This record gives sequence, structure tokens and C-alpha cells, in this order.
Amino acid sequence: VDFYIDEHKYVSKVTGKILTSASQLIDFFCPTFDSSGQITANCAIKRGITVEELQKEWAEENRKACDKGHEIHAQVESWIKTGKVKSGKYKKIIQQITKIDFGSNKLISEKILSDDSLELAGTVDILSDLGNNCYKIFDIKTNKKFSLRGFFKKGVGYEKMLYPINHIEASLINKYSIQLELYSLLCESYSYWIEDCEILYINPNTLDVERYPKRNMRQEVLDMIEVFNSRPIKPREIEKENDEFGF
Repeated sequence: VDFYIDEHKYVSKVTGKILTSASQLIDFFCPTFDSSGQITANCAIKRGITVEELQKEWAEENRKACDKGHEIHAQVESWIKTGKVKSGKYKKIIQQITKIDFGSNKLISEKILSDDSLELAGTVDILSDLGNNCYKIFDIKTNKKFSLRGFFKKGVGYEKMLYPINHIEASLINKYSIQLELYSLLCESYSYWIEDCEILYINPNTLDVERYPKRNMRQEVLDMIEVFNSRPIKPREIEKENDEFGF
């Protein structure tokens, strides 16, 4: 598969088709956030600023978060390839990651995976080679929050994902677990056996690396793929500047 980083686009070398990324598939089943809606208006009123000012502020925060995420991922990749930790403001974070027991010293960074039959692709942050075709997957997240519950709406309850996974909450732990489950499924097409998956969340307040195990989302992923592949319309566009989930 060819990966075009600026467009975040995967193209199969076999079929020439554009493959759906793991994050795009998840976005398709996520409730959307309307940055010009009533919630935004209420937030702006509480802050004493205009909606336009708030939207501009969010866009700038998102840009900074993306830059931070890219730099941390790049430094982790550099450590894996060179064995050295770069100096700088993220040195403490990378040093914590170097002390994690990955189960093996054979680490692969930014591993691109694809499956032409599923028309899916994705990039794994860290793949730990345990030998005998067994691996562990580690995914690094750097967004400003990590939610174990969905967004709570008064009179409605916790926000849920969309059909066919509308039985689970639209929390970050669930979305990231789905992402890791998708990576596991892609790995299986290479005859890789995935022993375990783990989320490494960089807490922006403490700069500590928090570790969360993947929840079992295999059936949800299979249902998502079935519905997505039989959809009558193209995937709805997701506004990147409003993506608070850090995929």
C-alpha cells in the first residue's frame, strides 16, 4: 500500500483503490459535533466571546495538538530506530515510554497495514515482535482529554455511537479500543497473532504516560465493516478542525 501522509490517504498497489483508514471508518459511526450549533453558542456566551472567536480558538488548539502529537510520535519512532532519546520538551515523556515492558526488544514503529479484501488500512504506532508470529500493539494518544464515558446530555444520557454499534457509549476508550481491534484484524491478514493491545495516553497535565488495556470490540468491528461496505452513500465528510478525538 502507498501512504500519502499530507492527505492521510492509503492506496492499494494491487487494485489501485483508495482504502478506508481505520480512523475514517470509526468517524463514520461517531456522532458528529456541530461547531456552529447551540452547544457552541452556549460555550461562547459563558466565555463572554463570539462564536467566531471560539471557533478560531478551537482551531488553533487543534493545530497545536496535532503538532504536539506528530512530534511525540516522531520522537518515539526515532528512539525505536536509533536507541537514543532526543533532548527537548518531550524528553521526559519518551523516557517513560522507553521504560515500558513491551514484552520484547524487537519493536517496529509506524507499521502500515492493509487488507484489499476489506479495503481497509491503518498505521500502528508500535508493534512489539514477540517471536513465532506473535505481536503486541501499542497505540500512543496525545489529545487533551481521555474519557471513559460518552458525552452526557441532560435529559438524554450518555451519548452513544451510531448503528450498528449504538449500544456502546461514544467514549474515547471505546473509540480507541475499536481502532486497536481494527489493527488486530488487519494484522491477522498478515498471519500475525495479536497477543495484546494497549493504549498509551500522554496526560497533558502531568506529562505521565497512562496505560489502558483495549476493550474487546471484535464483534462491533465486524458489524461496522459489514454496514460500512453495504452503505448506499459515500462516507460523510468529517471536519478535521473539529475532531477532538485525536485519531
